[in-house]
Amino acid sequence: MVRMVSRSLEIQYDPEADAAYIYVVGLGPGRTVARTKFCDVGLQGSAVILGLDATDGIVGIEILGASKVLPSNLLVESEQG
Repeated sequence: MVRMVSRSLEIQYDPEADAAYIYVVGLGPGRTVARTKFCDVGLQGSAVILGLDATDGIVGIEILGASKVLPSNLLVESEQG
């Protein structure tokens, strides 16, 4: 198993919506979300939506029902940051 930690990774969490957005790369010229792809994760009340750029590279990942799939300590840190 390979684990990669990137300092450019940013997570924002909205506890009211129970939604998290993970920015995989910085947005900028040529790195904007051109389309999205819905992914059913098989948990009621949860979903994953990929934000893709013009070349179908992943720009970000939105997680609905985030408290069901992400560690609570990660969500708390994301609210504060």
